[in-house]
Amino acid sequence: MDSRKRVLVVEDIGYLRDTLLSVFEDEGWRADGCLGLQDSIEAIDRCTYHVAVVDIMLAGARNTDNRDGMTILRHLAELNEGTQVVVLSGADDVGLVRDVHQRALASMYLLKSDLAANGNVFLVGRIKDAMAASTVGSGPRWDVLARTIGGGLTEEAFVQECLSSLSFKGGWEGLVESLVSACSPFVPLIPQARPFSGLSRNKLPEVFSGRFWSKSQSEAIEVLLHGKNASPDAVESQWDLSRRDALYSRCKGDLSALVLACPGMTRVEFS
Repeated sequence: MDSRKRVLVVEDIGYLRDTLLSVFEDEGWRADGCLGLQDSIEAIDRCTYHVAVVDIMLAGARNTDNRDGMTILRHLAELNEGTQVVVLSGADDVGLVRDVHQRALASMYLLKSDLAANGNVFLVGRIKDAMAASTVGSGPRWDVLARTIGGGLTEEAFVQECLSSLSFKGGWEGLVESLVSACSPFVPLIPQARPFSGLSRNKLPEVFSGRFWSKSQSEAIEVLLHGKNASPDAVESQWDLSRRDALYSRCKGDLSALVLACPGMTRVEFS
């Protein structure tokens, strides 16, 4: 599991994009580069970035005012509220700067002329500030996590269903602790589109399971909860545990929580 912080660079000028990617990788960050609207949207949908460096005016723009970058900023704001967005633009346009800040689409608006005048050290310092302000990876809010893994149920309803179905004696706090501990490295989570939209009761007694896309890790995972009365042999057989990678494993009293890798599943299988 790659624990490096992630940076997205959206820039249509090839040599500049490659330079920024190299500079950010040298800083120890994991950097991905995109050159236009479509590949940027796909990257944002696939994983979560601590910082996104975005040019506003991109070659081959689909809109008449050549501002595909604004569409990318809006998509980031809708999906990843913890991502810090830095605009790096060649356009010294007061109206554009005001538009970006009034809509709270970026935390910084930097000019390429400033980068050219001050060098890479100037930009790296700003990106470090943005990294420090990013809330990605700071831990999931339980209410948001519960609605995601609970298929839209309120956290109270989801917990009560789990407690009764799993015969778990550790109570609300014990269940929440186990679920947050299991899911924290993988959030934000997107549930599988079909057949269920979250953790669902399995046909095996005292078992809940669900598949999700982990945006922080860019991979599919399966979360499995089972109580002490669940048949170990049945669980082993149905989930083929001896042949699958366990990304997380925790046993708390009479509750076991597992997070398993789901190789072969792709982002399009998740809502």
